[in-house]
Amino acid sequence: MINVYFILAAILATLLSLLQLTVVKSRVLAPLLQSRLHDTAKQMLHCMYHWISVLFLLSALVLWACGLALVSSMHAFALVLFLALIYGIFVIWQLYLLRLNRAEDAWLAWYQGMSLLLICLLCLAGLFMR
Repeated sequence: MINVYFILAAILATLLSLLQLTVVKSRVLAPLLQSRLHDTAKQMLHCMYHWISVLFLLSALVLWACGLALVSSMHAFALVLFLALIYGIFVIWQLYLLRLNRAEDAWLAWYQGMSLLLICLLCLAGLFMR
């Protein structure tokens, strides 16, 4: 049976992935790579950017699969609960960074944080409001 909450979370996760691959890449990653940081730090942060990008894309795919009932309900429960946990941890981290940093691009972090929160809540709603 199709889960509307998972579908909505999948749509948001897909949009968040696109945001990560376009805006975050140009506004965060590009200046970082041109900064005066040590090369090792740049490489590590560049790698982290790609890990998070892949995580966002894979989680969007998993949410689409679970939302369209392409995965058994038992496996979908575990997968989506794990994704809700990951997105919830990202929300906490994003709020912490917003509190620490008053950067010019705070709108980007705010938008990303609220998207993460909404995805987390939609995942939980899809799991527990059947």
